Amino acid sequence: MKALPTFSIFFLVTDIVFCAIRIILVIFSMIGMTELNSNDSLYLSGFLEIITGIGIVFFGLIGNIGVLLKKSSILTFCWLNVAATTASIFVGIWQATILSSGVAGGPESAGFLIGAIGSVLIRVALLICYVIAVSRAKVFLDNTFKRALGSNR
Repeated sequence: MKALPTFSIFFLVTDIVFCAIRIILVIFSMIGMTELNSNDSLYLSGFLEIITGIGIVFFGLIGNIGVLLKKSSILTFCWLNVAATTASIFVGIWQATILSSGVAGGPESAGFLIGAIGSVLIRVALLICYVIAVSRAKVFLDNTFKRALGSNR
């Protein structure tokens, strides 16, 4: 059986690494949540960041490993990973708007804004690459399945 497209393999493996990093971030977020008061403006967004992080790890690891093992039925987990990541990006933007109110004007404000925008752009670019990689893997797996059906006739 042929190998998945190289682009797909690269981004699926890269996303497994990001999922491993995300496990650590979720643990630190949980620890950080213990320091927040439930009335704190970051409490709800922190809770949602933990939930989306758990989704990214769960769906990402299952989906990526499944697709690398050429299990087309697992592709749904990759798309759920995309949804969790998209939600996480929006939560991050929300958190940045909350945190920006505490930043003084001038260079600090500009630096905060550049950092926040840069982070969002990098995450969106990586997400687009991941969507392309999963789409290419889906086409590959669909074609492999069709060839297998055709050879059984």
